[in-house]
Amino acid sequence: GSYNLVLVLLHPGIDAEKARTDLNKRFLDEKLGVRAVHWKQAIGPVGSMTTLIKSALFVFVSILFLVAVIIIVNTLSMAALERTPEIGMMRANGESKADIVKLIALEGFVASLLGALAGIFLVVLFNLTFLRDGFYMPPGPGITRSFKTYIDLQAAMAQEAVLLVLVAGILGSVLAVLKVLKMPISAALRQVS
Repeated sequence: GSYNLVLVLLHPGIDAEKARTDLNKRFLDEKLGVRAVHWKQAIGPVGSMTTLIKSALFVFVSILFLVAVIIIVNTLSMAALERTPEIGMMRANGESKADIVKLIALEGFVASLLGALAGIFLVVLFNLTFLRDGFYMPPGPGITRSFKTYIDLQAAMAQEAVLLVLVAGILGSVLAVLKVLKMPISAALRQVS
């Protein structure tokens, strides 16, 4: 048979450009009629499709994240607003506005941290059970067979998720409590949940 594409894996530390140049020189000296090219150039349209799919996935994940942030902010804001009489009572008992903001921000932080850690735990658990052996994806354009895919939760991704959830939780809590703190103490005490 004949091959129209051969992939070469280089050892760590070997310069890919130098290796490609050396290979092309040897191919030319041997008059083989083949050439070594960078992998991005070799995959052509498939590489373009990969970039398109990655971009679409990024947009999709960004929209999901935005919706999640809105839900988190809304939930924690409502939790703080429902506590308006309690916040009014704290102010009537002499608590400073700064202390109340710190308390609500701390509660938002703890709730967000617990929620983020529970979410990451569920992802890891799902990966270790249902997706342990991966799952098959349908063939892409120009490919005739399906391929197995695995979900790889990386530490950096988990850290980013926790950080973003924490920011959303604290922001939602603080924004709501600042609204309540603008009310006169008497109005906050009379507020019905």
